[in-house]
Amino acid sequence: MTTIEVTPEFPEALTLPEKAKAIVIRTADDYKQAAEFKITLAGWRKKITEEFAPMKEAAHKAHKAITAKEGEYLKPITDAESTLKASIIKWQDEQEQLRRIEQARIEAEARAAAEADRKRREEEALQVAIAEGTDEVYVEPAPYIPPPIAAPTYEKVTGLGITRRWGAEVTDIKKLCRAVADGVVPESYVLPNMPALNARASADKQSLIIPGVRSLQK
Repeated sequence: MTTIEVTPEFPEALTLPEKAKAIVIRTADDYKQAAEFKITLAGWRKKITEEFAPMKEAAHKAHKAITAKEGEYLKPITDAESTLKASIIKWQDEQEQLRRIEQARIEAEARAAAEADRKRREEEALQVAIAEGTDEVYVEPAPYIPPPIAAPTYEKVTGLGITRRWGAEVTDIKKLCRAVADGVVPESYVLPNMPALNARASADKQSLIIPGVRSLQK
């Protein structure tokens, strides 16, 4: 790792924090002295920033050159990854569609079997009622048996780094805010637009009037 050695050219700047602490504002003159010193600090900041600017620029150019060279070597890999990723995702989507078709077939079979079982139990219950000479037909409820899950058509390879993510889209901000107000969803689902609120507070200052918002100096 390269270490950049920088020799301080402004040793007197190191004493500025002590000088600032030494200023105690009790009178108008003290306030004026503190304000003038605060303005002086801005000059120090500009002077030091200008001193380090060439070094930062040189480092920035070196970083850009290294990054560009790195990109030349990485581009063939990135292109190959993109090609394979598209092919893999397309194949995975096709296999998922096949699995869904199989799942639909399994569920249809399960529903048909459940219906056939229901009719059988109803018929058996009717025959029992006839044999007992009663009009009451009791059908034993069938236990719920969840339909089997269709097995994947392939075994996923780990380490591919290909993930399919779900995201949310707000289609009606008013409905979302109403749900927050009604306690249906937590407040964290809606975040205030602080840049817009700060801009409004900066313009209106003490006269800011927005429900649930107050103006304050920072």
